[in-house]
Amino acid sequence: MNYCLRILLLILFWAQIAQAQRSELTLKWGLQGSKLLFEEKTATKGQNSAIHPPRKKNEKLYRFIAPSGDYNDIFQPIAERHHILWEKFMTTKPDESKIQKLYSDYTKKHDPYLSSSTTSLAPRLYFDFIGKSNKVYILQSITVETINFEEYSGGGFINNLAWYDIVLNHKIGTKIYPVDKQLTFNTNGRAELRFFSDNYYPSFGMAPMGCYTIRIRFNFESDKKLVSASTEIFKIDV
Repeated sequence: MNYCLRILLLILFWAQIAQAQRSELTLKWGLQGSKLLFEEKTATKGQNSAIHPPRKKNEKLYRFIAPSGDYNDIFQPIAERHHILWEKFMTTKPDESKIQKLYSDYTKKHDPYLSSSTTSLAPRLYFDFIGKSNKVYILQSITVETINFEEYSGGGFINNLAWYDIVLNHKIGTKIYPVDKQLTFNTNGRAELRFFSDNYYPSFGMAPMGCYTIRIRFNFESDKKLVSASTEIFKIDV
C-alpha cells in the first residue's frame, strides 16, 4: 500500500475514533433559574446589547444570553450602594496590588448584603449530559475559548466563589479551568456554571459588563479515556 495512502487512512481512523469519543456524550444547555435578570435571545456576530446593525441575508444567528428588561432596575441600587462603600474603602488606602481581594473582604465585613447581591447578578447556565448507561463519567476540567469580547460602558462585578464559578478571560484565546469537586455520574448528570468577567478596573472596584463570544468544552474521563462534550459558539453578557 502506498505510504501516503496509509498515512491518510490512519488519520481518518483516528479522526473517526475522536469523533466517536466526542459524540458519546449528548449535551443540552440553557438559562438556569429565574429569568428576572437574564433572558435568551439570538444575535448575529456584530450584534450585542448595545449595538444592533441590521442582519444581513442568511447571516448566522447565535444563541445570546443577555440582561432582561428588569436588569437595570435591580442593578442600579446595587451600583449606588457599591459606589458609597467604595469611597469609604478607598479612605483605608489599600495596597493597589491586592485591591480586588481587599475590597471583596471589606464588602463581606461591612456590607454583606452588597456582597451577596453582586454575586446574584451573575448569569447562570445549566449543562445536562447524557452518556452511556454502562459507563461512569468524571469531570476533569472545563475549557472555555474566548472568541470575541466587546466591553459596554457601565458596571458589573466579580467574585469567584467555587469551582462552578467561571471567570471569563476577556482576551482572545483558550483557558482551561481545573475542577476540585468532580462531577461524577452514570447515564446523566448536570453542571451549573456562573459566569464572571476578569476585565476588572482597580480604580472603580468593578468589571464593566461586556459581550463575550465563547465556546465551552467539558472534559470527562471514562474508562481511562478522555470524553468531551462541547457547546456551539454562543454569546453572553457578563
